[in-house]
Amino acid sequence: MAARSYLQNTWIEVSESAYAHNVNFFRNLSGPKPELSVVVKANAYGHGWEPISRLAVKHGADSFCVHSLDEALKLREANITQNILVMGPIPPSRLIDAIDANLRIVV
Repeated sequence: MAARSYLQNTWIEVSESAYAHNVNFFRNLSGPKPELSVVVKANAYGHGWEPISRLAVKHGADSFCVHSLDEALKLREANITQNILVMGPIPPSRLIDAIDANLRIVV
């Protein structure tokens, strides 16, 4: 008898109204003109980087944070125009890619 994975029937649903509520809550808590930066590294922690990024843009995200250059470039390819901070290392040979994509990098 083969072992059955309990993960086969799992899923997650993100409530847009709850997301919007949380964004407004933290914006109001943060004072005037806070910057909302959404972390979407690791496929938005398994929620799907593209739908979460689009939801974030719709609700006023100012910028995004990712771990890798490749994650940042995927956002740019999806026409995400907000600032993107790459928090992980970028090989020197790929710095020109980061510059061309107008990315923020950690030094």
